[in-house]
Amino acid sequence: MAEASIANDVDGSAIVLVVSVNSFGRTFKGVLAAMAFIEIVSSTEDKEQRSGPVLATEDALTFGYLDPVDHVISRAKDSDLVRLASARQ
Repeated sequence: MAEASIANDVDGSAIVLVVSVNSFGRTFKGVLAAMAFIEIVSSTEDKEQRSGPVLATEDALTFGYLDPVDHVISRAKDSDLVRLASARQ
């Protein structure tokens, strides 16, 4: 799992993007699936409130361990996961 956050120091809030990659099947022969989630964190001096996580993508990006890299990259470029990450830059 990977996590990135954007913090707002003025109001003590942050938006956290979490990407989870899960595997199915036999090691190095199965399928991997990546999904993205968003969580909003609001902090005060004495309390932290979290809302979410909620799905940031409609579909998982799935690929096999043995899929050629260029095939996975071309499908990833068309996925919600990559469009979301590109929009954040």
